[in-house]
Amino acid sequence: MPDAAITDDHASAAYGSEVEAWGKRGWGQVAAMCRWASDHGMVLPFTCPAAGR
Repeated sequence: MPDAAITDDHASAAYGSEVEAWGKRGWGQVAAMCRWASDHGMVLPFTCPAAGR
């Protein structure tokens, strides 16, 4: 976390948004790999998230 995000509300909000966007991109990739594995015959003990979620 940058120092400014600790002391400045605007910087804190911007940092929080960046972290949230990073997380959404990461889970989007996990979901895509899950769907790929399922589409190629891997039996999974769970249902993969739909695209775009």
